[in-house]
Amino acid sequence: MEIKTYIKENWLTKKPTHRGLLPTLILMCIFLFTSFVYVNDYFNAADWMSASGHSIFVRHQWWRA
Repeated sequence: MEIKTYIKENWLTKKPTHRGLLPTLILMCIFLFTSFVYVNDYFNAADWMSASGHSIFVRHQWWRA
């Protein structure tokens, strides 16, 4: 005899709460700002924000990944 378990509810089946709106907007603004800085190369951002195999594995700058 085989016992089967059925999941009736999970995070994807529940209605989203409104508490997640503010953190989502804040993170989106941070991502947009850093992307804008990188694309327009303010403060030489292309030099210190870009990731390469050399900078990650040889120089151990894991934060770039």
